[in-house]
Amino acid sequence: MSSRYSDLSTIACIAKFSSGQISYYPDFHLGNVTLKRRFEKNLEHYFTRRVGFEAVMRIRCTQGLALHTFHGNFFVRSTDLLSLPNVNPDMSYAFNMVIEENMKDVGIVCVQAALLYTSSQGERRIRVHTLALPVTDKFSELYSACNVTAIVGLLGKMAVDRVMSASLGDAREALVNAVVDATKMYRTTMLSSTQQRLFCLPQSLQLLPLFVLAMLKNPAFSLSPKVTLDYRAHVMNLFKTVPLDLIITYVYPKLYGVHNLTEKDLEDTKENQFAKLPILQLNSQFLTRQGVYIMDAGMVVYIWIAKAAPEHLITQLFDVASYEDLSEDKSFLPALDNPLSETVHVF
Repeated sequence: MSSRYSDLSTIACIAKFSSGQISYYPDFHLGNVTLKRRFEKNLEHYFTRRVGFEAVMRIRCTQGLALHTFHGNFFVRSTDLLSLPNVNPDMSYAFNMVIEENMKDVGIVCVQAALLYTSSQGERRIRVHTLALPVTDKFSELYSACNVTAIVGLLGKMAVDRVMSASLGDAREALVNAVVDATKMYRTTMLSSTQQRLFCLPQSLQLLPLFVLAMLKNPAFSLSPKVTLDYRAHVMNLFKTVPLDLIITYVYPKLYGVHNLTEKDLEDTKENQFAKLPILQLNSQFLTRQGVYIMDAGMVVYIWIAKAAPEHLITQLFDVASYEDLSEDKSFLPALDNPLSETVHVF
């Protein structure tokens, strides 16, 4: 590469075809403690994670089905064979599947993914996953089996492709149309004529509008002028490559109330029975003036401390006397010798 600046969207193809990944550190310099610690942690994870080399993956499906539009970082050798110079737990792969023939007389369809790779010990291994799915002609069974997180993940990948091939506006419109089409089809197939005026979705898809609205506000598809080109390219690459659970958390973060931890939760941590805090809705009515909250946004974790939070909680978590002593530049949570700090770190 030349010594001149290259934007992220230009060099992303290197990671795309080498089965690599991109990390983004805007305005990086050693004086930025937050970015420095993030870089150190990411580099440590990169060298210590499990990895396979010289891999190829073949995906097969039942006759009558066809695969197209693979998503992820790889090189396509043929219609069903992917070349992966390396595989690791931080990457994911997806594909679109279409029905080409009438499946009326087929009871079950199967999809199989076979991965051949070399382990870090030099052993050549093969790993096979097979998924069998029933075929139905009843819309009620179809809707009840919908996986909204998988749908949202694939919609995000397809929207990224739409941005690259058309425009950001077209991608946003396609996301909205996905919700509109799902609602219209459900009303047409499942509701009576008197109910079709209602905005209805099946139980399995009731969170679809929420997730799509969250995606429209995500930096990958937001119209905000504050989103830089490099940052948008970085986030779009995340949509295409990272595991599904991480993308869902990045689209719609998880909020936990640390102040809701009970004495039993703290005792359970000592006995290696980790506390399970309930996930709060991202709504102001669930926030209190005396609360301390952790928000897992997928790529980063935020800690929000209300101004009237109890001083003993602040002391046990941050080792300072009061709210006024907290530093806004603090980028990590200190590990202190008390039950609350230990529980939060384990959590």
